[in-house]
Amino acid sequence: MAALRVCLILLALFGLSICVSFGQMSGGCGDYGADLRSELRLMGGALAKISAAGDVAAAPQIEPGKAYAVDLLPQAQVHFPVPPKQDRGGDGRSAGMLSLGNLAAGSWRVSTDSPVWIDLLAGGKAVTSSSFEMKTECPAILKTVVFAVPGGVPVLLQINGAPQHSVRLLVTAVSAAR
Repeated sequence: MAALRVCLILLALFGLSICVSFGQMSGGCGDYGADLRSELRLMGGALAKISAAGDVAAAPQIEPGKAYAVDLLPQAQVHFPVPPKQDRGGDGRSAGMLSLGNLAAGSWRVSTDSPVWIDLLAGGKAVTSSSFEMKTECPAILKTVVFAVPGGVPVLLQINGAPQHSVRLLVTAVSAAR
């Protein structure tokens, strides 16, 4: 009922498109359009602890297919090499960078339990996401974003706007058969 009330207010203020988008973000873990069974299993298991960096040179490398508990920094201490497409910074917000090394060319999914903004850089250039889903009632994976990554270049993950100092995060290859 509360979601309907919010949707009606959004409809009155901004039009139907925002209301539909809001409705598409609600739902549980089983409501994702993508098959996230493997990701949900990994995010529900043991998490490797890692601390994100505030600059590129110090960015620790993470492994695809491994779930992490990532400690972030105060956003003001992070110096992104490419400005985030959406800067979600502000008082009390956290951020950081992680390296993914040289990924194989293809589609890669970044999943997190937090409403952060995620940018992916390949060879120092921003990669536009090819899809995005968010389910507000899924505690394991709140948000998942897919990027088409060119191969053979260093890949950097930029996280910004975290409302807390730690996020759970997972990077996985997207299989065409999924």
